[in-house]
Amino acid sequence: DRGQLEKSIKITTQLALITASTLSILFILIGTQVISVLTNVAEVREAASEYFPWVIAAPVLSIWCYLLDGIFIGATKTAEMRNAMVVSLLAYMLAWWSLASTFGNHGLWASLMLYFIARAASLYFYLPRVTRL
Repeated sequence: DRGQLEKSIKITTQLALITASTLSILFILIGTQVISVLTNVAEVREAASEYFPWVIAAPVLSIWCYLLDGIFIGATKTAEMRNAMVVSLLAYMLAWWSLASTFGNHGLWASLMLYFIARAASLYFYLPRVTRL
């Protein structure tokens, strides 16, 4: 039922946005306290704090690829998922190759965020194949 599918996609997208936004806000509000609970080593706390903006951004950027993964899994569209993963992996490897050597761990984090975006974009490209079912 195409109408039910579209309704499900709309509702899960809204819930995903609420969840991702809430996680990012929680990370902003209590992130340093969580780091303090996890370790008492000053150097580790400093390193974690340096990369913490990436942790804050991750839920909002990754939500789309995970949401679309769920849609494709439910629709059993594995060939499209495979093809999207190949494109996403290539995008990640290119980003990693060009960014990690120059920017270190920040480049690695940026590569991961670009992977999330590439995964979502490549799955979104195939989304009409699911909604046409």
